Amino acid sequence: ESAGYRVIRYDEPAGALATAALPTHVTAEAVDCGKMFGISYLRDKRASTEVQYFVEVSDGSVTVRTAVDGVYHVSPAQTLKCTSRGLLESALIAKSVTP
Repeated sequence: ESAGYRVIRYDEPAGALATAALPTHVTAEAVDCGKMFGISYLRDKRASTEVQYFVEVSDGSVTVRTAVDGVYHVSPAQTLKCTSRGLLESALIAKSVTP
């Protein structure tokens, strides 16, 4: 299941794959994009995020990293520095594992 993500880089010999960034609703529990007055920007409907995945396979081990870009849509728009808390990566790995 692609979940709408488009692969933009696939290097089979290196075991690497990257997706294009996709507008994705994320929660403050999954991603830290900072706070204003002690409240996460992500709790405000004026915030939006895009998620890009990077998957690497090496020696039978799978590593998933994400890049999360956030924007707070006020005048002027503010770029948010976002850091994944690991939930997005864990969810992708869980979806990929077949029993």
